[in-house]
This record gives sequence, C-alpha cells and structure tokens, in this order.
Amino acid sequence: MFIRAILAVLLFTAVARAGDFKVLQSSEVLQEGGRIETITIDTAKQRIKLAPPRDFILRVDETSRRLVLEGRGGQTAITVAFTTNSPVVLPKDEDLKSKVTKNYEGAVITSTGTCRTRPPGVYYELKKDVGAGTSVIINHAFIPSSEGVIELIFQTNGEAYKEDIGRFNIMIMTFRVEPRPPPK
Repeated sequence: MFIRAILAVLLFTAVARAGDFKVLQSSEVLQEGGRIETITIDTAKQRIKLAPPRDFILRVDETSRRLVLEGRGGQTAITVAFTTNSPVVLPKDEDLKSKVTKNYEGAVITSTGTCRTRPPGVYYELKKDVGAGTSVIINHAFIPSSEGVIELIFQTNGEAYKEDIGRFNIMIMTFRVEPRPPPK
C-alpha cells in the first residue's frame, strides 16, 4: 500500500510538471511584410518565445521539458532543455565549462562568449573529431531564468556547420524569456 501511495504521488508530480509546460507553434506577421514561424513555451511562471530555423522538424517531450529541432535529415539538431537548476543566476563559469567537457567527452572548447538572448546567457563552442576527417561541432548555451537554467544545444557535422550555425544564431537572437501573463 505504501509503495502504491508513493507511485501515485510520483505520477501526480510528473503530470503536474508536464501540465506546467506547454508548447505552441504559430506564425507572426512581420512589420516589413511576410510571416515568421514561432514557438511559444509556457511554463509555470514564464513565457519563452523563439523563431526556429526553417525546415527543421520539431519534437516535444513535455515530461522531460525538452524540445528538439532536427534538420538536414538528422545531421543537425538543436535541443532546448528546461532545468530547475540555479534559478535566476547562472552557475560559475568553471562549473559550466566542467559540465560541457563532461557531456562531450573528447571535445575541445574552441570559443566562448555571451549569447544575445533576452536575458543574456553564455555559450561554449566545442569541436570533437570523430574520425575519417569528420568532426562534430557543438554550441552549448546557458540562459538564466526565474525557474532555472535554459540550455540551447546546437550539434552538427562539419559540413553542415557553415550554413546551420547562422540559422542557430538567428534563433538565439529571437529567444526571449518573459513573465507569463496571468490566465484570462
């Protein structure tokens, strides 16, 4: 009986957590003319908006609070992950560097900088040689929010990098975290 009660609490927690994470795809009319596709993510306290790269396929896992945008038949992927770690401020730079080097064993950090998101975040670009003259390039960005760190992870092979990094950077520039409006 005790185990059933614990399982019921865990199931309720998972459902409640997923209920606080909604993803909507839509489009907006631009002042200059034309339309832009957008993704809006509503969490318990926040609304996050971004414009995904065109022709990328969106997959949503509300339970794990994660979006994956896939392009080029799987050669390029962008993951947007919502954590509850370190609300409001980012962890120390050394801790973030340690995280990315552990996540991508064998990869080398080639650059780091500030993300032009709202609010600003930090990113680490890594390169990992996978043999036969092929490499994987990863940009792992961390953006602070009131609910925790939002991670944007861009991964692609060396061939697709030149075109797709520009598309990722445009998505980063459209990324906005705002307080969630009260329900109507």
